[in-house]
Formats: sequence, C-alpha cells, structure tokens
Amino acid sequence: MQNLKIIFRIPRPWILDPDFHPVQSAIPHATGYSFPSGHTQGATSLFASLALGSKQRSTKFLFTASFLLVGFSRMYLGVHTPKDVLTSLVISLGFSVAYSRYADILFRQIRTLSAVLAGISCFVLASAFLLVKYDGLPSMYAADTIKAAGAGLGFALGLWLEETYLHFSTATRTRMGQLLKLALGLGSTLTWKLFFSGWSALLLWKVFEYAFLVVWILFLYPALFTSVQKNI
Repeated sequence: MQNLKIIFRIPRPWILDPDFHPVQSAIPHATGYSFPSGHTQGATSLFASLALGSKQRSTKFLFTASFLLVGFSRMYLGVHTPKDVLTSLVISLGFSVAYSRYADILFRQIRTLSAVLAGISCFVLASAFLLVKYDGLPSMYAADTIKAAGAGLGFALGLWLEETYLHFSTATRTRMGQLLKLALGLGSTLTWKLFFSGWSALLLWKVFEYAFLVVWILFLYPALFTSVQKNI
C-alpha cells in the first residue's frame, strides 16, 4: 500500500481541491500521499482476518464494523476520498481472505515464507530509495514506505527466528501472568520506540528502527520473557 502511494502520488483531497475543508485536527497526522488509505489497510488487514477466523456472529459483526468504520472515518475527516478507501478496502480484503484460506500451508514453510517476505520488503525499500534519489521524490513522502519496508524485513527475520529457535507459547499459568506479559511487552516496545525515534532523521535509520521493533516483538522479548520465567 505504501509503495502504491509513492508510485501514483495522488495528493490529499484539500490539495486537489482548495475549496475542500477537512477536519483541521486530522491534517497533521495525514502524512504522505492520499491514495490508497493506509489506515483503512491496517484496520482491514487486522479486523477482517479476525472476522474470518471468528466462529461467533457477534464477534464477526464487531470486527467487520470496526474496519468499515475506520474507512468511513477517513472520509468523514476529509483526509481521503472514497476511491482511496475503497481501493485499500478491496486489496486488503483480498489479502485477508487469502490468508484465512492458506495460512496453514504458508506457515508450514517458514523459511520460504520469510524469504518471500524479505524479498518483497527489499523490493519496496529499493524502489522507495530509487524514487527519492533519482526521481526527485521528497524524502518526507517516502518515509512511511521506508518504515513499512523496515517492518517487513523485521517481520521476516523475527518470524524465522521465533519458529526456528523459540516456539513461544502465548499461554501462561495465571491471568495475572498474562497481564504482566502484556504490560511488559507493550511498555518495552514503547520505550524502544521513544529511545530510537530521536537518534536520526535519515531514511536508512528508519529501516533499522522499525526492523528492530518488530524483531523485538516477535522474538527478542518472547525469548527474554521465557528466559526470566525459567529462572524464577
């Protein structure tokens, strides 16, 4: 999705039409180009997958309403057009349906899956850098694409490490243990994010920053938690 943004380079609605007035408080958070909608993609990829995997009608309805409302909110705030949202919705739903059907097959071949994910991320990363360097794309418009590619590389590496060496179990003995694990995980990830974010504005640094954060979530924190748990 982020790569499509810098390929098509469609400005935000208020830039296309100066007479259009979005919600002012939403403008600072509407980074990058308009088409397609990144927020709709994120919400749809998450909640549509949960809806497809749920067996209860109530939760299916809740998850479906969640990503539809996110898409609607992007248009209501005036930061996206219906075309931005619908395109993102259709593509993300396609990926979610494919994931729900073929996840078991994909995850049987972790090495292959990780290699494919890393390859896709490298392609996105290379295209973004080339557009910045040789096509005059302002680096601020490529930043989100660079972050996404870094996160993709981190996901590929973290997934392979976790499935190869760790096999972390999400279950703990008590509910308090679950809450502690969640709180420490969220807290440590936020701490790392704040720690790294001010180091450098270079695009290449963003690759490392987001790759590390995802590897921390998928492998390093679970490994640390497992080690501490064993020694208690």
